[in-house]
Amino acid sequence: RKRELGRYLGSIDWSVLDSAPDCESKLQLFQDLVKIGLNTIMPLKTIKLHVNDAPWVSAEFKAPIKSRQKAYAHGDTKRFRHLRNITNRERKLCRGKFYATKVANLKTTKPSQWWNEVKMIAGMALATGGEVICSYLHPDGIALPSNLDTANMINTALLEPMQDYSPLANDIKRVQKRALSIISPGLIYLDNHSLFNLNLLKDRRTK
Repeated sequence: RKRELGRYLGSIDWSVLDSAPDCESKLQLFQDLVKIGLNTIMPLKTIKLHVNDAPWVSAEFKAPIKSRQKAYAHGDTKRFRHLRNITNRERKLCRGKFYATKVANLKTTKPSQWWNEVKMIAGMALATGGEVICSYLHPDGIALPSNLDTANMINTALLEPMQDYSPLANDIKRVQKRALSIISPGLIYLDNHSLFNLNLLKDRRTK
């Protein structure tokens, strides 16, 4: 549907925007034209996904699964096998597309480099000569502050959320720990029958 939307936007005579009296009217007219194409060609749809679904599972992929399960419930073996093959092919395509768009680019990234630069800024590791992360902290054309000032600014930013919390009062009553009651050995009494049963239980556990 993206190609259809592109053809729709390409067929519009955008010179009609010049007829609007002011900028707000031009913006409103532009948004109306785009929304008409989106609502007609790519309208919003409600889809249902299960919380345990894989991230590459889509509504289009669940449609043949539903048909496959329906054929299985009705005992239509021939149709079930046909839809099973379609589902397997669609599953491989969905997984391949998800890997190409979401996972494949992770091979070229270097999160370890970012973490090393963070440790260097925090003073957790010696500097290796790279100032990549430090240069990202400040716009071009502005003098860089010293490492101490940079560390103080980072520390202030990290502690800023704690300003909304008030400290605990000093007059909080502490709960006194109660002393554990000690059972006198003279209060423990076992008759011969109970002692015999305990010995049997002990013998069973040792076997």
